[in-house]
Amino acid sequence: MNTESKSAKQKGKLSAFEPYALMAYDIAATVKDDGAEKKICSLRVDANHRGRGVGTALIAASIELLDDERPLITVPQEVMPSLSPLLEKFGFEAMAEYRNLYREGASEFFYNGTLASSTGIAETFDVRSSLDLVFR
Repeated sequence: MNTESKSAKQKGKLSAFEPYALMAYDIAATVKDDGAEKKICSLRVDANHRGRGVGTALIAASIELLDDERPLITVPQEVMPSLSPLLEKFGFEAMAEYRNLYREGASEFFYNGTLASSTGIAETFDVRSSLDLVFR
């Protein structure tokens, strides 16, 4: 079975698998490869479809599509309990926690990279204090 559509691969996005084509909004992954950064930008498996290996297939296909065993992915704190075991299964490494990055009072966890590696911006004291950066 071909796990990715040709048009999705050409556009750099992976959004539907053949057996789940009618559930594109329930099961999706979006990847970014702009030459400077390889990132899994979003990953979603609706609760009704979990426990079937769909998340594993999405990450495996994303890794293959990006041609990178360690792409960057960021995870909001409320998703950590359900997603971190899957990421660890693939050898992803939690490298940083940023508080207040996207939402006030919330943390975003970076796997396989940091804000500096993602943006090319050097992490300085000012950046650390403004983002309330905590390395794991």
